[in-house]
Amino acid sequence: MTTLNQIRKKIEKIDAVIIKKLAERQHLSKQIGILKAKSGQKITDSNREQDLMQYYENLCEQYNLQFPLVKRLFKLIISYSRKIQQ
Repeated sequence: MTTLNQIRKKIEKIDAVIIKKLAERQHLSKQIGILKAKSGQKITDSNREQDLMQYYENLCEQYNLQFPLVKRLFKLIISYSRKIQQ
């Protein structure tokens, strides 16, 4: 039988992976900002963001997750990504 502490340890490991991946994503977002600045592109790309939301919704269906939670999470992540691209 799995104990509460064992499950919590598993969650902590997953959280560490999530944080590491967010750091990687932030680094890539900075690189995108540099490329956009060099080419004169705007930071905000509404079409790209719509495509991403559709992608996230499809992933939620695949993994049986509630999309509203994921949507809120990624809106926050994308908003922060825009800030670090400036």
